[in-house]
Amino acid sequence: MRKSVINNSDTIAMRKHLHFICLLLMCLLSLSAWGKGMPLRKQFTITKTAKAPKIDALCNDKAWEEVQPIADFIQQSPVNGGKPSQKTEVKMLYDDNSIYVLAVLYDSKPDSIFSELAERDSGDEANADLFSVEINPYNNGLNSTEFMVSAAGVQMDSKNDLNAMHKTWDAVWKSAVAKTKQGWIAEMEIPFSAIRFPKKDIQLWEINFFRLIKRNGEAITWNFVDKNKNGWLNQAGEMHGLKNINPPTRLSLMPYMTTYYDKNKLSFKGGMDFKYGLNESFTLDMMLIPDFGQTRADDNILNLTSVETKYDEKRQFFTEGTELFSKGDIFYSRRIGGQPSNYNKVSAQLNTNEVILKNPAETSLYNATKISGYTSNGWGFGMLNAITQQQSALNIHRTGVRN
Repeated sequence: MRKSVINNSDTIAMRKHLHFICLLLMCLLSLSAWGKGMPLRKQFTITKTAKAPKIDALCNDKAWEEVQPIADFIQQSPVNGGKPSQKTEVKMLYDDNSIYVLAVLYDSKPDSIFSELAERDSGDEANADLFSVEINPYNNGLNSTEFMVSAAGVQMDSKNDLNAMHKTWDAVWKSAVAKTKQGWIAEMEIPFSAIRFPKKDIQLWEINFFRLIKRNGEAITWNFVDKNKNGWLNQAGEMHGLKNINPPTRLSLMPYMTTYYDKNKLSFKGGMDFKYGLNESFTLDMMLIPDFGQTRADDNILNLTSVETKYDEKRQFFTEGTELFSKGDIFYSRRIGGQPSNYNKVSAQLNTNEVILKNPAETSLYNATKISGYTSNGWGFGMLNAITQQQSALNIHRTGVRN
């Protein structure tokens, strides 16, 4: 009988090969199972048109006739992943200046469509059905721009990140709505000047459509949004087909002059706002001697705690791009040009027989400059600088005036 002899080194080598093969098979099986569990992102290709449709919600433009509708919508709530109770169809076009959206929102009970008239940017706070398109030209799942219109024709636009919707941002775009026997129609024109996007010959944008049927509390989306996963923007679909579009020159110059009359005293104030797109991603904003006299006043809130009361920002300069500064909840823009730090301490510093003659409740701004935007890789950059005027309270004493 002859015995076969195998060296110890050969045995170790064989074991290493077996271990490697087993590990490779396990990885392949895991990837296969993971791929089956992960839903694919929906895709569609937008069509370019030679003639822009008229934004009137009538659906009679020839440009729409050759566009295939997007109809495979899914329920987001109350049944996550359920079948929508109503049918939705969306079409999209683009030209060298804008993108166009046509949404046909079928409803078996058109008389029951909620259409309460509300303030701009009220969104789902209003008692009305809604439709919106949310786009992210940088395809990174981090930030997006949303354009929404209600069945009453009220617009809402916002800059969104993973944590919040910034409704104080406003853009210039067109929309029209109309009720029909089959439901209601929403039509939009979103100019490229309202969107920041990378300068590429071929664009790939993240996109999702949203519909709210108010009476049912039913939210419907195009690409499935799983409630069990963190984030909404990172669960969008893809829009292909945008080619050879160029970011338009973004330049605006707005001088102003205001007149105030108070207690038989006439005063004038003037300044200027300046906005310039440095490139397709970054914007320079400047303002000189701003006047926020027409900004909506805040509601009075009695705060008996030691925590600072935070109000929504309503000044236009501090709304665009400020989501970059809001990371970590550190930056609060209302402190700029807000109440002077020692405003409430003036009365405690009065001497005998002194009276407060003047105590400014707001800090005047000389100027402010801001640069904000995102790179093509999704990196955000923001810089803000503001110069304020020194504020002083004026007390009057019976022997004279003391500052």
